[in-house]
Amino acid sequence: MVVDAAFTSIGLNYFTAVVPKVEEFSKRFIETERIRSLKDLAKADMDELRKVWRNLTMSRP
Repeated sequence: MVVDAAFTSIGLNYFTAVVPKVEEFSKRFIETERIRSLKDLAKADMDELRKVWRNLTMSRP
C-alpha cells in the first residue's frame, strides 16, 4: 500500500493542532455557556476568541 505523505501530514496536523484547540474552545466558551448559539458567537469578543486559536494560526508557514 502506498501512503500519501501529504495526506498523512494533514491528518497528523489536524489531530495534533486542531483537535486540542476545539477542545479548549469548548471548555472556555461552550461548557461555561458563554456561547450557546451563533448569535452569542457573533457578539463575542474577537480578541478573546483569537487567544484560543492564536498558536494554531501562528504555526502555519
